[in-house]
Amino acid sequence: MLTLIIFQLNFSWMSFINDRNFESFSSKIKYLTILLLLILLFIFNCEPPRDNPYDPKSVNVKFSEITGRITTKVGNPISDVRVFLVLDKISNTVETKSDSEGNYNLKYRYDLQQGDSARLIVSKDNYQEVQRAIQIDVNKHDTLNFILDAMPIFMTESIFTIHERLFFPGDIYSVTFSTQIIDYDGIGDIESVYVIIPLLEKKFTLNYYPPNVYRITLPCESFPDASLECLIGVDCYFEVVGQTKIRNRSNAQRVSRIIYETAEQIYPYGDTVNNNFTFIWHSVSLPYPFVYGVEIYMLNGLIPQLFYSSAAITDTFVSITIPPQSAITQYFWQVLIRDNYNNISKSNQVLFYINYP
Repeated sequence: MLTLIIFQLNFSWMSFINDRNFESFSSKIKYLTILLLLILLFIFNCEPPRDNPYDPKSVNVKFSEITGRITTKVGNPISDVRVFLVLDKISNTVETKSDSEGNYNLKYRYDLQQGDSARLIVSKDNYQEVQRAIQIDVNKHDTLNFILDAMPIFMTESIFTIHERLFFPGDIYSVTFSTQIIDYDGIGDIESVYVIIPLLEKKFTLNYYPPNVYRITLPCESFPDASLECLIGVDCYFEVVGQTKIRNRSNAQRVSRIIYETAEQIYPYGDTVNNNFTFIWHSVSLPYPFVYGVEIYMLNGLIPQLFYSSAAITDTFVSITIPPQSAITQYFWQVLIRDNYNNISKSNQVLFYINYP
């Protein structure tokens, strides 16, 4: 067909050369240009049949797809999970996200330039990322389900010092490390929680207190020179380890200060009072914000038990009413100083009695 058209065009060209009706050479050039354009138009519109499925322009090529469902270890669906196919050979990715039921559908067009292997990556914040090598091909459908391990999340972290002034053995100092952790796979998925102090080469295991709190209180003797001063301004980290050995570490936390001053009680101080009375103590001057608090302990056997607690007091007195217990009951009370970093200093425990009417 193409040969016939070229022959016809050649014949027309020869006729054009010998035709004396053309008045000028410029008219011949115009006619020649039109013939060339017709030839080019014909060539560019003639394509071979595209029936090869590996030809990206073939009518037989359809989207390949990967489908599946993403859940937690306990079977709950995970929404908004990023699922992306990484085509390493051509440095390209195709991405989708899981729906509210955890289902995803990722479609891609295949051509030979992509090779036959790729990586499917499943990722979401607070979950451990999963990668899987897969074979890709034309018109291919894969079903791949994923179970993601939830990363334990630190909800709160705090470090504060405690100073207690006792008649015996005197001033004692301790530090409390506390954190609250959430794991969407359940609390049983957490193996252990630590506090790590790299500068001091110290690592301590925290104890579990419901709900979801891990805490430990350490005496000053646990640190160099039996002092908490070595902790001030030093980076401390909480670290949680899951049952699958997955690890997560908090941001750095630091001890801000130690409160050495204590408040001195005025009343009651060995007195017998009725069940409606006022605690009074001397004021304390400190170069940073703080509030007072009062704790009352009932003497029940050999170990005093916390009976009443009042915090965030800005004055040097507080009035309370204690419900009747018996004719005469013995108590201890002490004054707390608490700064805005939750560091605490406690006064001596002072004895008093309540005479109920």
